[in-house]
Amino acid sequence: MSKEAKNKEQNQGEGNRKTVHIGDKTFMLQNPGVRWYIKHTDQSKDMRGNLQFEKYVDGLLEMVVIQEVTMEDFDDVGKMRELVDEIENFLGAKE
Repeated sequence: MSKEAKNKEQNQGEGNRKTVHIGDKTFMLQNPGVRWYIKHTDQSKDMRGNLQFEKYVDGLLEMVVIQEVTMEDFDDVGKMRELVDEIENFLGAKE
């Protein structure tokens, strides 16, 4: 497989966009690519391999949601979790 074909395969979905609605807020999502998601997930784990959820969510909000948004922008964990679920579904991380 050529290097160009490998890069295309690794970045499948990169650049795709989707609009999601959580409560009364609208968020535009962009796909940073497969390689980014895998690298981000790996970098969000501690030395024992446990996912550090705060670090993981911060990265998703920073790199996937186009408009500036942080955890502090949510009134409750449920709405933030709903957005994270939408992001993971959009990136293909959940079935």
